Amino acid sequence: TPVITSPALTNDSTPPITGTAENLSDVYLVLQGTTYSTTTSSSGQWTVNIPQTLADGMYPVQVTARDAVGNTSQPALQNLRVDTTAPGLPQFTSTNRTNDETPQFTGIAEPGSIITLTINGATFSTAASPNGAWNIDLGTALPNGGTNPIAPLVNGQTYTVTLTSTDAAGNNSQSASQSLQIDTMAP
Repeated sequence: TPVITSPALTNDSTPPITGTAENLSDVYLVLQGTTYSTTTSSSGQWTVNIPQTLADGMYPVQVTARDAVGNTSQPALQNLRVDTTAPGLPQFTSTNRTNDETPQFTGIAEPGSIITLTINGATFSTAASPNGAWNIDLGTALPNGGTNPIAPLVNGQTYTVTLTSTDAAGNNSQSASQSLQIDTMAP
């Protein structure tokens, strides 16, 4: 039986569909009623490049292989989901002025998307929950690639905070930004 190895979720509207099957067998892929054929390599790898553009949606894919003596495999099946739509603009729900030098940022974004927040040269990532809520606490969060939290922010300074969201298909939102003012001085 052939195996479909390409991802079932893609942001490519003309995705190559790849897989494995018996060495040097003929592979037949059916997508939207059209049959595409190719031959596996000597190592059993195959690729079918889909020439037409697929709109966002779900597409059943069926693949069979036929060896040199005419034996046809059972079909391999995949539900291919094409998603080329960027997530909506992520939002901050946390305040833009605080007396906390290691503030916590909160907001909402597309559920399950990866949130990337940048402040003072450090970048942090987290996943939005199933209801879209997210939070990053600068007092405990480690910057991407870092081993320690960032140094406390400086009283009296205003920092630009940028935010993006990346969905499961790899589509990126536009960037949102907020100015954050640190004020630890009593009135």
